[in-house]
Amino acid sequence: RSLKSEDTANNIDVMRKQTQVARDLHGNNPFRVDQSKEFSDIKQTEEYFSCHLCGKTFRQKFKLLRHMISHSSEKPFACSICKKLFKRKHEVTKHDRIVHQGRKYTVFKPYKCTLCPKAYTHLVALEDHQYVHTGQKSHI
Repeated sequence: RSLKSEDTANNIDVMRKQTQVARDLHGNNPFRVDQSKEFSDIKQTEEYFSCHLCGKTFRQKFKLLRHMISHSSEKPFACSICKKLFKRKHEVTKHDRIVHQGRKYTVFKPYKCTLCPKAYTHLVALEDHQYVHTGQKSHI
């Protein structure tokens, strides 16, 4: 499903504010393991963060924030050479390396899906992908 740009921006703003609150409580890295009482209380609740569009569930807010970009049609990152747009900054870097610098992007992907042509660098990623074929939810 796709989100309107305004909805996506609002959701991302809310999550960024929540992340800032966590930073205020726990310093610069809100996701570090901390022995503080607040962290212990949070950890005991085993809180999950769900995408209201597709139902995927994450244990960390920043992973939900990263996931929400997949529902957006926005592409805020542009190639400085050809102006092609991308959803994520690392995609611009990869594009530049392959298209403009002529370097082939080669990554060893030993974990191959037996049901489709996709392959992965890590077994966990392949296992996560296989839920696409079974219809189960993988993030719970």
